[in-house]
Formats: sequence, C-alpha cells, structure tokens
Amino acid sequence: MIPPKGLSVLGQAFPARAAGIWSAGTAVASGVAPAIAGAILDHGSSRTTFLMRLPVVAGALAVGTVWIPKDSPTSHARVDVGGAVFSIVGLGGLGAGLTSLIPV
Repeated sequence: MIPPKGLSVLGQAFPARAAGIWSAGTAVASGVAPAIAGAILDHGSSRTTFLMRLPVVAGALAVGTVWIPKDSPTSHARVDVGGAVFSIVGLGGLGAGLTSLIPV
C-alpha cells in the first residue's frame, strides 16, 4: 500500500524524474540494507536491526519537508470504508492462513 503513494508523492514533487528517483532509491536500499543488517546482527541482537531504519526515516522526513510541495487539502476526499474492511479481512485472512502453515 505504501509504494504507490510514495511514487505518487515523488511524481508530484519531481514530475520528470520520479520513476528514476524511485528506481535508484530502491536499488540502493536493496543493495545496502542486507549488509547493514548483517553487520548489526554480528555486533548486536536481532532487535537492534530495527534501529537501522531510524536514520533513514529521519533523513527522509528532513528531505521531504524541504522538497515536497504542500498540497491543499480537499474536502471532497472520501474514505472507501468497504474497500478498507475488505483489505483488512483479506490481508488478515492471508496472514492467518500462512501462519497456520508453520509447524509448531
């Protein structure tokens, strides 16, 4: 659910280069993150691997507040309650089904 919205925000902020920025960021993250996580696992615990996201999030928030243009709120936006409920039930059922396949 997050990647399409992220690409939409990038498309509004950088119309000509959104797909390139998105692809470059994904390529760098998929290449660097496993190495950083492995180094953290070697020198820490598995819980500390979640801390590697904090500098990335802080940087993204800093860059986002500067570069992403402010969008005027619209009063016409509606929440698709049926779709939200369907997504929760569907993804929850998929998760429960996959979890039940794991032997205890």
